[in-house]
Amino acid sequence: MAKNPASALFDADRDFLAALQAHLKANVEDHDALVALGLFYLSRGQPDKALECFNRVSRADPKYPGIWRFKAKAFDALGDKAAADQCRLRGSDPHS
Repeated sequence: MAKNPASALFDADRDFLAALQAHLKANVEDHDALVALGLFYLSRGQPDKALECFNRVSRADPKYPGIWRFKAKAFDALGDKAAADQCRLRGSDPHS
């Protein structure tokens, strides 16, 4: 019997999330993995969890490429326009 495509996607999401979380347990400060996890959460409608990941990165490396744009997207999704605008402003500053 063929597997339901939606079920296969859910399985792939679960497997990806488990692999990424396992990697982060062993490599707590892997900023690329944290951003990937944040983008995963953001794409799945969980901007609060995404922001947790992005905040960890921006605290450790505020010059991480794109981190302020990612944070702005998460704040937009949360409906916090003021914080999103602040992140966009910070991201446009080449000295931040």
